[in-house]
Amino acid sequence: CLKMGSFFKYGNGYPVDLARMADYYARGCRLGSGLGCNLLGSLYATGEGVPKSPVSAKENYEKACRYGYMAGCVNSGVLILQNPQGVTRDLAAARDHFQTACDKKEGSGCTYLGQLYLLGMGVPKEAGKALDYFSRGCALQFGSGCTKAGELQMSKAHKNPEAAARSFNKGCELKDPEACAYLGQLQEFGIAMKKDPSEAKRLYTWACDKKSGKGCRQLGLLHETAPKDNKNNYSEAANLYKIACKYEDAEGCSMLGMMYILGRGLPKDAALARRYFEKGCAGGSAAGCFNQAAAFLRGDGGPKDDGKMVEYLRKACQLGHGRGCLQIAKLYEKGGILKKDSNQAGLFFKKACELKEKSACAKASQK
Repeated sequence: CLKMGSFFKYGNGYPVDLARMADYYARGCRLGSGLGCNLLGSLYATGEGVPKSPVSAKENYEKACRYGYMAGCVNSGVLILQNPQGVTRDLAAARDHFQTACDKKEGSGCTYLGQLYLLGMGVPKEAGKALDYFSRGCALQFGSGCTKAGELQMSKAHKNPEAAARSFNKGCELKDPEACAYLGQLQEFGIAMKKDPSEAKRLYTWACDKKSGKGCRQLGLLHETAPKDNKNNYSEAANLYKIACKYEDAEGCSMLGMMYILGRGLPKDAALARRYFEKGCAGGSAAGCFNQAAAFLRGDGGPKDDGKMVEYLRKACQLGHGRGCLQIAKLYEKGGILKKDSNQAGLFFKKACELKEKSACAKASQK
Protein backbone atom coordinates (compact mmCIF):
# COMPACT_ATOMS: atom_id res chain seq x y z
CA CYS A 1 0.00 0.00 0.00
CA LEU A 2 2.76 2.45 0.90
CA LYS A 3 4.63 1.73 -2.30
CA MET A 4 1.48 2.37 -4.32
CA GLY A 5 1.00 5.61 -2.42
CA SER A 6 4.51 6.73 -3.31
CA PHE A 7 3.85 5.95 -6.99
CA PHE A 8 0.89 8.34 -6.97
CA LYS A 9 2.90 10.95 -5.06
CA TYR A 10 5.88 11.03 -7.41
CA GLY A 11 4.27 9.84 -10.64
CA ASN A 12 6.52 6.80 -11.10
CA GLY A 13 4.64 5.24 -14.01
CA TYR A 14 1.34 6.66 -12.72
CA PRO A 15 -0.25 10.10 -12.96
CA VAL A 16 0.35 12.20 -9.84
CA ASP A 17 -2.79 11.86 -7.72
CA LEU A 18 -2.44 13.08 -4.14
CA ALA A 19 -5.90 11.93 -3.08
CA ARG A 20 -5.14 8.35 -4.16
CA MET A 21 -1.74 8.62 -2.46
CA ALA A 22 -3.52 9.51 0.80
CA ASP A 23 -5.96 6.65 0.31
CA TYR A 24 -3.16 4.09 0.00
CA TYR A 25 -1.37 5.49 3.07
CA ALA A 26 -4.67 5.20 4.98
CA ARG A 27 -5.02 1.58 3.86
CA GLY A 28 -1.50 0.87 5.06
CA CYS A 29 -2.29 2.46 8.40
CA ARG A 30 -5.47 0.38 8.79
CA LEU A 31 -3.39 -2.73 8.12
CA GLY A 32 -1.16 -1.85 11.09
CA SER A 33 1.75 -0.06 9.40
CA GLY A 34 3.22 2.54 11.75
CA LEU A 35 5.01 4.17 8.83
CA GLY A 36 1.71 4.38 6.94
CA CYS A 37 0.02 6.10 9.90
CA ASN A 38 2.93 8.50 10.25
CA LEU A 39 2.84 9.38 6.55
CA LEU A 40 -0.92 9.90 6.75
CA GLY A 41 -0.46 12.13 9.81
CA SER A 42 2.02 14.26 7.87
CA LEU A 43 -0.53 14.68 5.06
CA TYR A 44 -3.18 15.88 7.52
CA ALA A 45 -0.62 18.25 9.08
CA THR A 46 0.10 19.91 5.72
CA GLY A 47 -3.21 19.41 3.90
CA GLU A 48 -1.58 17.44 1.08
CA GLY A 49 -4.13 15.15 -0.60
CA VAL A 50 -6.54 15.47 2.35
CA PRO A 51 -8.20 18.41 4.15
CA LYS A 52 -5.74 19.97 6.59
CA SER A 53 -6.58 18.78 10.11
CA PRO A 54 -4.17 19.00 13.06
CA VAL A 55 -6.54 16.77 15.07
CA SER A 56 -6.42 14.01 12.44
CA ALA A 57 -2.65 14.48 12.15
CA LYS A 58 -2.27 13.89 15.89
CA GLU A 59 -4.57 10.85 15.83
CA ASN A 60 -2.52 9.22 13.09
CA TYR A 61 0.83 10.10 14.66
CA GLU A 62 -0.37 8.47 17.88
CA LYS A 63 -1.48 5.36 15.99
CA ALA A 64 1.99 5.19 14.47
CA CYS A 65 3.45 5.49 17.96
CA ARG A 66 1.25 2.67 19.28
CA TYR A 67 2.32 0.50 16.35
CA GLY A 68 5.94 1.01 17.39
CA TYR A 69 6.97 3.61 14.81
CA MET A 70 8.88 6.00 17.07
CA ALA A 71 8.95 8.95 14.65
CA GLY A 72 5.17 9.03 15.13
CA CYS A 73 5.67 9.51 18.89
CA VAL A 74 8.05 12.39 18.21
CA ASN A 75 5.77 14.01 15.63
CA SER A 76 2.83 13.81 18.03
CA GLY A 77 4.92 15.46 20.76
CA VAL A 78 6.03 18.24 18.42
CA LEU A 79 2.44 18.86 17.31
CA ILE A 80 1.32 19.12 20.94
CA LEU A 81 4.03 21.73 21.57
CA GLN A 82 3.00 23.68 18.46
CA ASN A 83 -0.57 23.81 19.79
CA PRO A 84 -2.50 24.22 16.49
CA GLN A 85 -6.28 24.60 16.56
CA GLY A 86 -7.94 21.58 18.14
CA VAL A 87 -4.75 20.21 19.73
CA THR A 88 -4.31 20.92 23.44
CA ARG A 89 -0.86 22.06 24.56
CA ASP A 90 0.02 19.45 27.16
CA LEU A 91 3.69 19.57 28.16
CA ALA A 92 3.48 16.36 30.17
CA ALA A 93 2.02 14.47 27.19
CA ALA A 94 4.70 15.87 24.86
CA ARG A 95 7.41 14.87 27.34
CA ASP A 96 5.99 11.33 27.58
CA HIS A 97 5.99 10.96 23.78
CA PHE A 98 9.61 12.12 23.55
CA GLN A 99 10.62 9.86 26.45
CA THR A 100 8.97 6.84 24.82
CA ALA A 101 10.80 7.50 21.56
CA CYS A 102 14.13 8.12 23.29
CA ASP A 103 13.83 4.93 25.35
CA LYS A 104 13.30 3.06 22.07
CA LYS A 105 16.50 4.60 20.64
CA GLU A 106 14.92 7.29 18.43
CA GLY A 107 17.53 10.08 18.46
CA SER A 108 15.10 12.86 17.64
CA GLY A 109 13.05 11.93 20.72
CA CYS A 110 16.10 12.28 22.96
CA THR A 111 16.96 15.63 21.38
CA TYR A 112 13.47 17.08 21.87
CA LEU A 113 13.49 15.80 25.44
CA GLY A 114 16.80 17.60 25.97
CA GLN A 115 15.24 20.80 24.68
CA LEU A 116 12.45 20.52 27.27
CA TYR A 117 15.05 20.22 30.05
CA LEU A 118 17.09 23.08 28.62
CA LEU A 119 14.07 25.41 28.65
CA GLY A 120 12.31 23.99 31.70
CA MET A 121 9.15 23.12 29.76
CA GLY A 122 7.06 20.62 31.73
CA VAL A 123 10.21 19.43 33.54
CA PRO A 124 12.73 21.10 35.87
CA LYS A 125 15.20 23.34 34.06
CA GLU A 126 18.43 21.31 34.09
CA ALA A 127 21.23 22.06 31.63
CA GLY A 128 23.15 18.95 32.69
CA LYS A 129 20.22 16.67 31.94
CA ALA A 130 19.63 18.52 28.66
CA LEU A 131 23.24 17.83 27.64
CA ASP A 132 22.84 14.15 28.53
CA TYR A 133 19.79 13.83 26.27
CA PHE A 134 21.38 15.83 23.44
CA SER A 135 24.42 13.54 23.65
CA ARG A 136 22.15 10.48 23.52
CA GLY A 137 20.46 11.88 20.43
CA CYS A 138 23.87 12.44 18.87
CA ALA A 139 25.02 8.91 19.73
CA LEU A 140 21.85 7.64 18.02
CA GLN A 141 22.95 9.39 14.81
CA PHE A 142 20.55 12.35 14.99
CA GLY A 143 22.63 15.28 13.72
CA SER A 144 20.65 18.02 15.46
CA GLY A 145 21.35 16.29 18.79
CA CYS A 146 25.07 16.70 18.13
CA THR A 147 24.55 20.38 17.30
CA LYS A 148 22.55 21.03 20.47
CA ALA A 149 25.18 19.20 22.54
CA GLY A 150 27.92 21.30 20.97
CA GLU A 151 26.07 24.54 21.67
CA LEU A 152 25.81 23.65 25.36
CA GLN A 153 29.42 22.50 25.51
CA MET A 154 30.49 25.90 24.11
CA SER A 155 28.32 27.83 26.60
CA LYS A 156 29.61 29.68 29.65
CA ALA A 157 28.22 26.95 31.88
CA HIS A 158 30.42 24.23 30.35
CA LYS A 159 33.28 25.95 28.48
CA ASN A 160 34.45 22.79 26.76
CA PRO A 161 35.37 23.73 23.17
CA GLU A 162 37.18 20.43 22.58
CA ALA A 163 34.03 18.44 23.34
CA ALA A 164 31.99 20.92 21.29
CA ALA A 165 34.33 20.45 18.34
CA ARG A 166 33.77 16.68 18.49
CA SER A 167 30.00 17.16 18.66
CA PHE A 168 29.90 19.63 15.77
CA ASN A 169 32.19 17.41 13.71
CA LYS A 170 29.91 14.41 14.17
CA GLY A 171 26.81 16.52 13.51
CA CYS A 172 28.37 17.78 10.30
CA GLU A 173 29.27 14.22 9.26
CA LEU A 174 25.58 13.43 9.80
CA LYS A 175 24.76 16.29 7.38
CA ASP A 176 23.25 18.70 9.92
CA PRO A 177 23.76 22.17 8.34
CA GLU A 178 23.91 24.04 11.66
CA ALA A 179 26.63 21.69 12.93
CA CYS A 180 28.69 22.40 9.81
CA ALA A 181 28.24 26.16 10.31
CA TYR A 182 29.45 25.89 13.92
CA LEU A 183 32.36 23.70 12.83
CA GLY A 184 33.26 26.34 10.26
CA GLN A 185 33.44 28.97 13.00
CA LEU A 186 35.82 26.84 15.05
CA GLN A 187 38.01 26.33 11.99
CA GLU A 188 37.90 29.98 10.97
CA PHE A 189 39.23 31.10 14.36
CA GLY A 190 41.31 28.05 15.28
CA ILE A 191 39.25 27.12 18.35
CA ALA A 192 40.02 23.58 19.58
CA MET A 193 41.39 22.74 16.12
CA LYS A 194 43.81 23.97 13.51
CA LYS A 195 42.92 27.31 11.96
CA ASP A 196 41.75 26.79 8.37
CA PRO A 197 39.85 29.75 6.82
CA SER A 198 39.45 28.06 3.43
CA GLU A 199 37.82 24.99 5.02
CA ALA A 200 35.64 27.30 7.12
CA LYS A 201 34.42 29.02 3.95
CA ARG A 202 33.66 25.65 2.35
CA LEU A 203 31.63 24.60 5.38
CA TYR A 204 29.75 27.91 5.52
CA THR A 205 28.92 27.62 1.82
CA TRP A 206 27.63 24.07 2.17
CA ALA A 207 25.60 24.95 5.27
CA CYS A 208 24.10 28.02 3.57
CA ASP A 209 23.18 25.96 0.51
CA LYS A 210 21.34 23.62 2.89
CA LYS A 211 19.35 26.55 4.35
CA SER A 212 21.36 27.18 7.50
CA GLY A 213 20.86 30.82 8.43
CA LYS A 214 24.01 30.73 10.54
CA GLY A 215 26.00 29.38 7.59
CA CYS A 216 24.77 32.19 5.31
CA ARG A 217 25.45 34.82 7.97
CA GLN A 218 29.01 33.63 8.63
CA LEU A 219 29.70 33.45 4.90
CA GLY A 220 28.38 37.01 4.58
CA LEU A 221 30.66 38.15 7.38
CA LEU A 222 33.64 36.67 5.52
CA HIS A 223 32.72 38.80 2.50
CA GLU A 224 32.07 41.94 4.57
CA THR A 225 35.43 41.74 6.35
CA ALA A 226 37.44 40.66 3.30
CA PRO A 227 40.00 43.06 1.75
CA LYS A 228 38.12 45.98 0.22
CA ASP A 229 39.76 45.76 -3.21
CA ASN A 230 36.69 43.86 -4.42
CA LYS A 231 33.67 46.19 -4.66
CA ASN A 232 31.32 43.22 -4.81
CA ASN A 233 32.19 42.11 -1.27
CA TYR A 234 29.62 44.37 0.42
CA SER A 235 26.82 43.54 -2.01
CA GLU A 236 27.54 39.82 -1.65
CA ALA A 237 27.59 40.17 2.14
CA ALA A 238 24.27 42.05 2.15
CA ASN A 239 22.68 39.40 -0.05
CA LEU A 240 23.88 36.62 2.25
CA TYR A 241 22.58 38.44 5.34
CA LYS A 242 19.24 38.77 3.56
CA ILE A 243 19.17 35.01 2.96
CA ALA A 244 20.21 34.34 6.57
CA CYS A 245 17.37 36.53 7.83
CA LYS A 246 14.92 34.73 5.53
CA TYR A 247 16.05 31.49 7.22
CA GLU A 248 15.16 33.05 10.62
CA ASP A 249 18.73 33.77 11.74
CA ALA A 250 18.30 36.66 14.19
CA GLU A 251 21.91 37.86 13.95
CA GLY A 252 21.67 37.83 10.16
CA CYS A 253 18.63 40.14 10.37
CA SER A 254 20.52 42.52 12.66
CA MET A 255 23.55 42.55 10.35
CA LEU A 256 21.30 43.25 7.36
CA GLY A 257 19.86 46.20 9.27
CA MET A 258 23.36 47.61 9.75
CA MET A 259 24.06 47.27 6.01
CA TYR A 260 20.97 49.42 5.38
CA ILE A 261 22.08 51.99 7.97
CA LEU A 262 25.59 52.20 6.48
CA GLY A 263 24.59 51.81 2.83
CA ARG A 264 26.95 48.89 2.37
CA GLY A 265 26.13 46.84 -0.70
CA LEU A 266 22.65 48.36 -0.99
CA PRO A 267 21.04 51.82 -0.77
CA LYS A 268 20.82 53.47 2.65
CA ASP A 269 17.36 52.94 4.13
CA ALA A 270 16.97 53.62 7.85
CA ALA A 271 13.29 52.62 7.88
CA LEU A 272 14.14 49.19 6.48
CA ALA A 273 16.99 48.97 8.97
CA ARG A 274 14.49 49.40 11.81
CA ARG A 275 12.39 46.58 10.41
CA TYR A 276 15.35 44.21 10.38
CA PHE A 277 16.61 45.31 13.80
CA GLU A 278 13.13 44.57 15.14
CA LYS A 279 13.09 41.12 13.56
CA GLY A 280 16.57 40.39 14.90
CA CYS A 281 15.68 41.57 18.40
CA ALA A 282 12.47 39.53 18.44
CA GLY A 283 14.51 36.47 17.45
CA GLY A 284 16.94 36.92 20.34
CA SER A 285 19.73 39.04 18.82
CA ALA A 286 21.17 41.32 21.51
CA ALA A 287 22.81 43.41 18.79
CA GLY A 288 19.45 43.80 17.05
CA CYS A 289 17.89 45.16 20.26
CA PHE A 290 20.83 47.52 20.86
CA ASN A 291 20.74 48.81 17.28
CA GLN A 292 16.99 49.38 17.54
CA ALA A 293 17.58 51.38 20.74
CA ALA A 294 20.09 53.52 18.85
CA ALA A 295 17.55 54.08 16.06
CA PHE A 296 14.98 55.35 18.59
CA LEU A 297 17.63 57.55 20.23
CA ARG A 298 18.65 59.23 16.96
CA GLY A 299 15.35 59.03 15.12
CA ASP A 300 16.84 56.96 12.30
CA GLY A 301 14.09 55.75 9.98
CA GLY A 302 11.29 56.95 12.26
CA PRO A 303 10.45 59.10 15.27
CA LYS A 304 12.70 59.54 18.29
CA ASP A 305 11.30 57.81 21.37
CA ASP A 306 13.19 57.78 24.67
CA GLY A 307 10.80 55.27 26.22
CA LYS A 308 11.31 52.81 23.36
CA MET A 309 15.05 53.41 23.50
CA VAL A 310 15.11 52.35 27.17
CA GLU A 311 12.89 49.34 26.43
CA TYR A 312 15.27 48.06 23.75
CA LEU A 313 18.37 48.78 25.85
CA ARG A 314 16.87 46.63 28.60
CA LYS A 315 16.18 43.83 26.11
CA ALA A 316 19.74 44.08 24.81
CA CYS A 317 21.12 43.91 28.35
CA GLN A 318 18.96 40.90 29.23
CA LEU A 319 20.30 39.13 26.14
CA GLY A 320 23.90 39.74 27.24
CA HIS A 321 24.86 42.96 25.43
CA GLY A 322 27.40 44.72 27.66
CA ARG A 323 26.97 48.14 26.08
CA GLY A 324 23.21 47.87 26.52
CA CYS A 325 23.71 47.34 30.27
CA LEU A 326 26.25 50.19 30.37
CA GLN A 327 23.88 52.65 28.73
CA ILE A 328 21.07 51.76 31.18
CA ALA A 329 23.53 52.27 34.05
CA LYS A 330 24.46 55.72 32.73
CA LEU A 331 20.80 56.69 32.39
CA TYR A 332 20.18 55.76 36.04
CA GLU A 333 23.36 57.56 37.09
CA LYS A 334 22.51 60.75 35.23
CA GLY A 335 18.75 60.91 35.78
CA GLY A 336 16.28 62.54 33.41
CA ILE A 337 15.04 59.86 31.02
CA LEU A 338 15.13 57.46 33.97
CA LYS A 339 14.73 58.52 37.58
CA LYS A 340 18.17 58.95 39.15
CA ASP A 341 18.96 55.80 41.17
CA SER A 342 22.51 55.00 42.29
CA ASN A 343 21.59 51.46 43.38
CA GLN A 344 20.14 50.58 39.98
CA ALA A 345 23.09 52.27 38.27
CA GLY A 346 25.46 50.11 40.31
CA LEU A 347 23.62 46.91 39.40
CA PHE A 348 23.78 47.68 35.69
CA PHE A 349 27.43 48.80 35.85
CA LYS A 350 28.20 45.47 37.55
CA LYS A 351 26.33 43.48 34.90
CA ALA A 352 28.07 45.43 32.12
CA CYS A 353 31.43 44.68 33.73
CA GLU A 354 30.57 40.96 33.95
CA LEU A 355 29.81 41.13 30.22
CA LYS A 356 33.37 42.37 29.54
CA GLU A 357 32.47 46.06 29.15
CA LYS A 358 35.71 47.27 30.75
CA SER A 359 34.70 50.91 31.12
CA ALA A 360 31.92 49.81 33.48
CA CYS A 361 34.17 47.98 35.93
CA ALA A 362 35.58 51.03 37.72
CA LYS A 363 32.06 52.40 38.23
CA ALA A 364 30.84 49.00 39.43
CA SER A 365 33.51 48.88 42.15
CA GLN A 366 32.51 52.36 43.39
CA LYS A 367 28.82 51.55 43.83
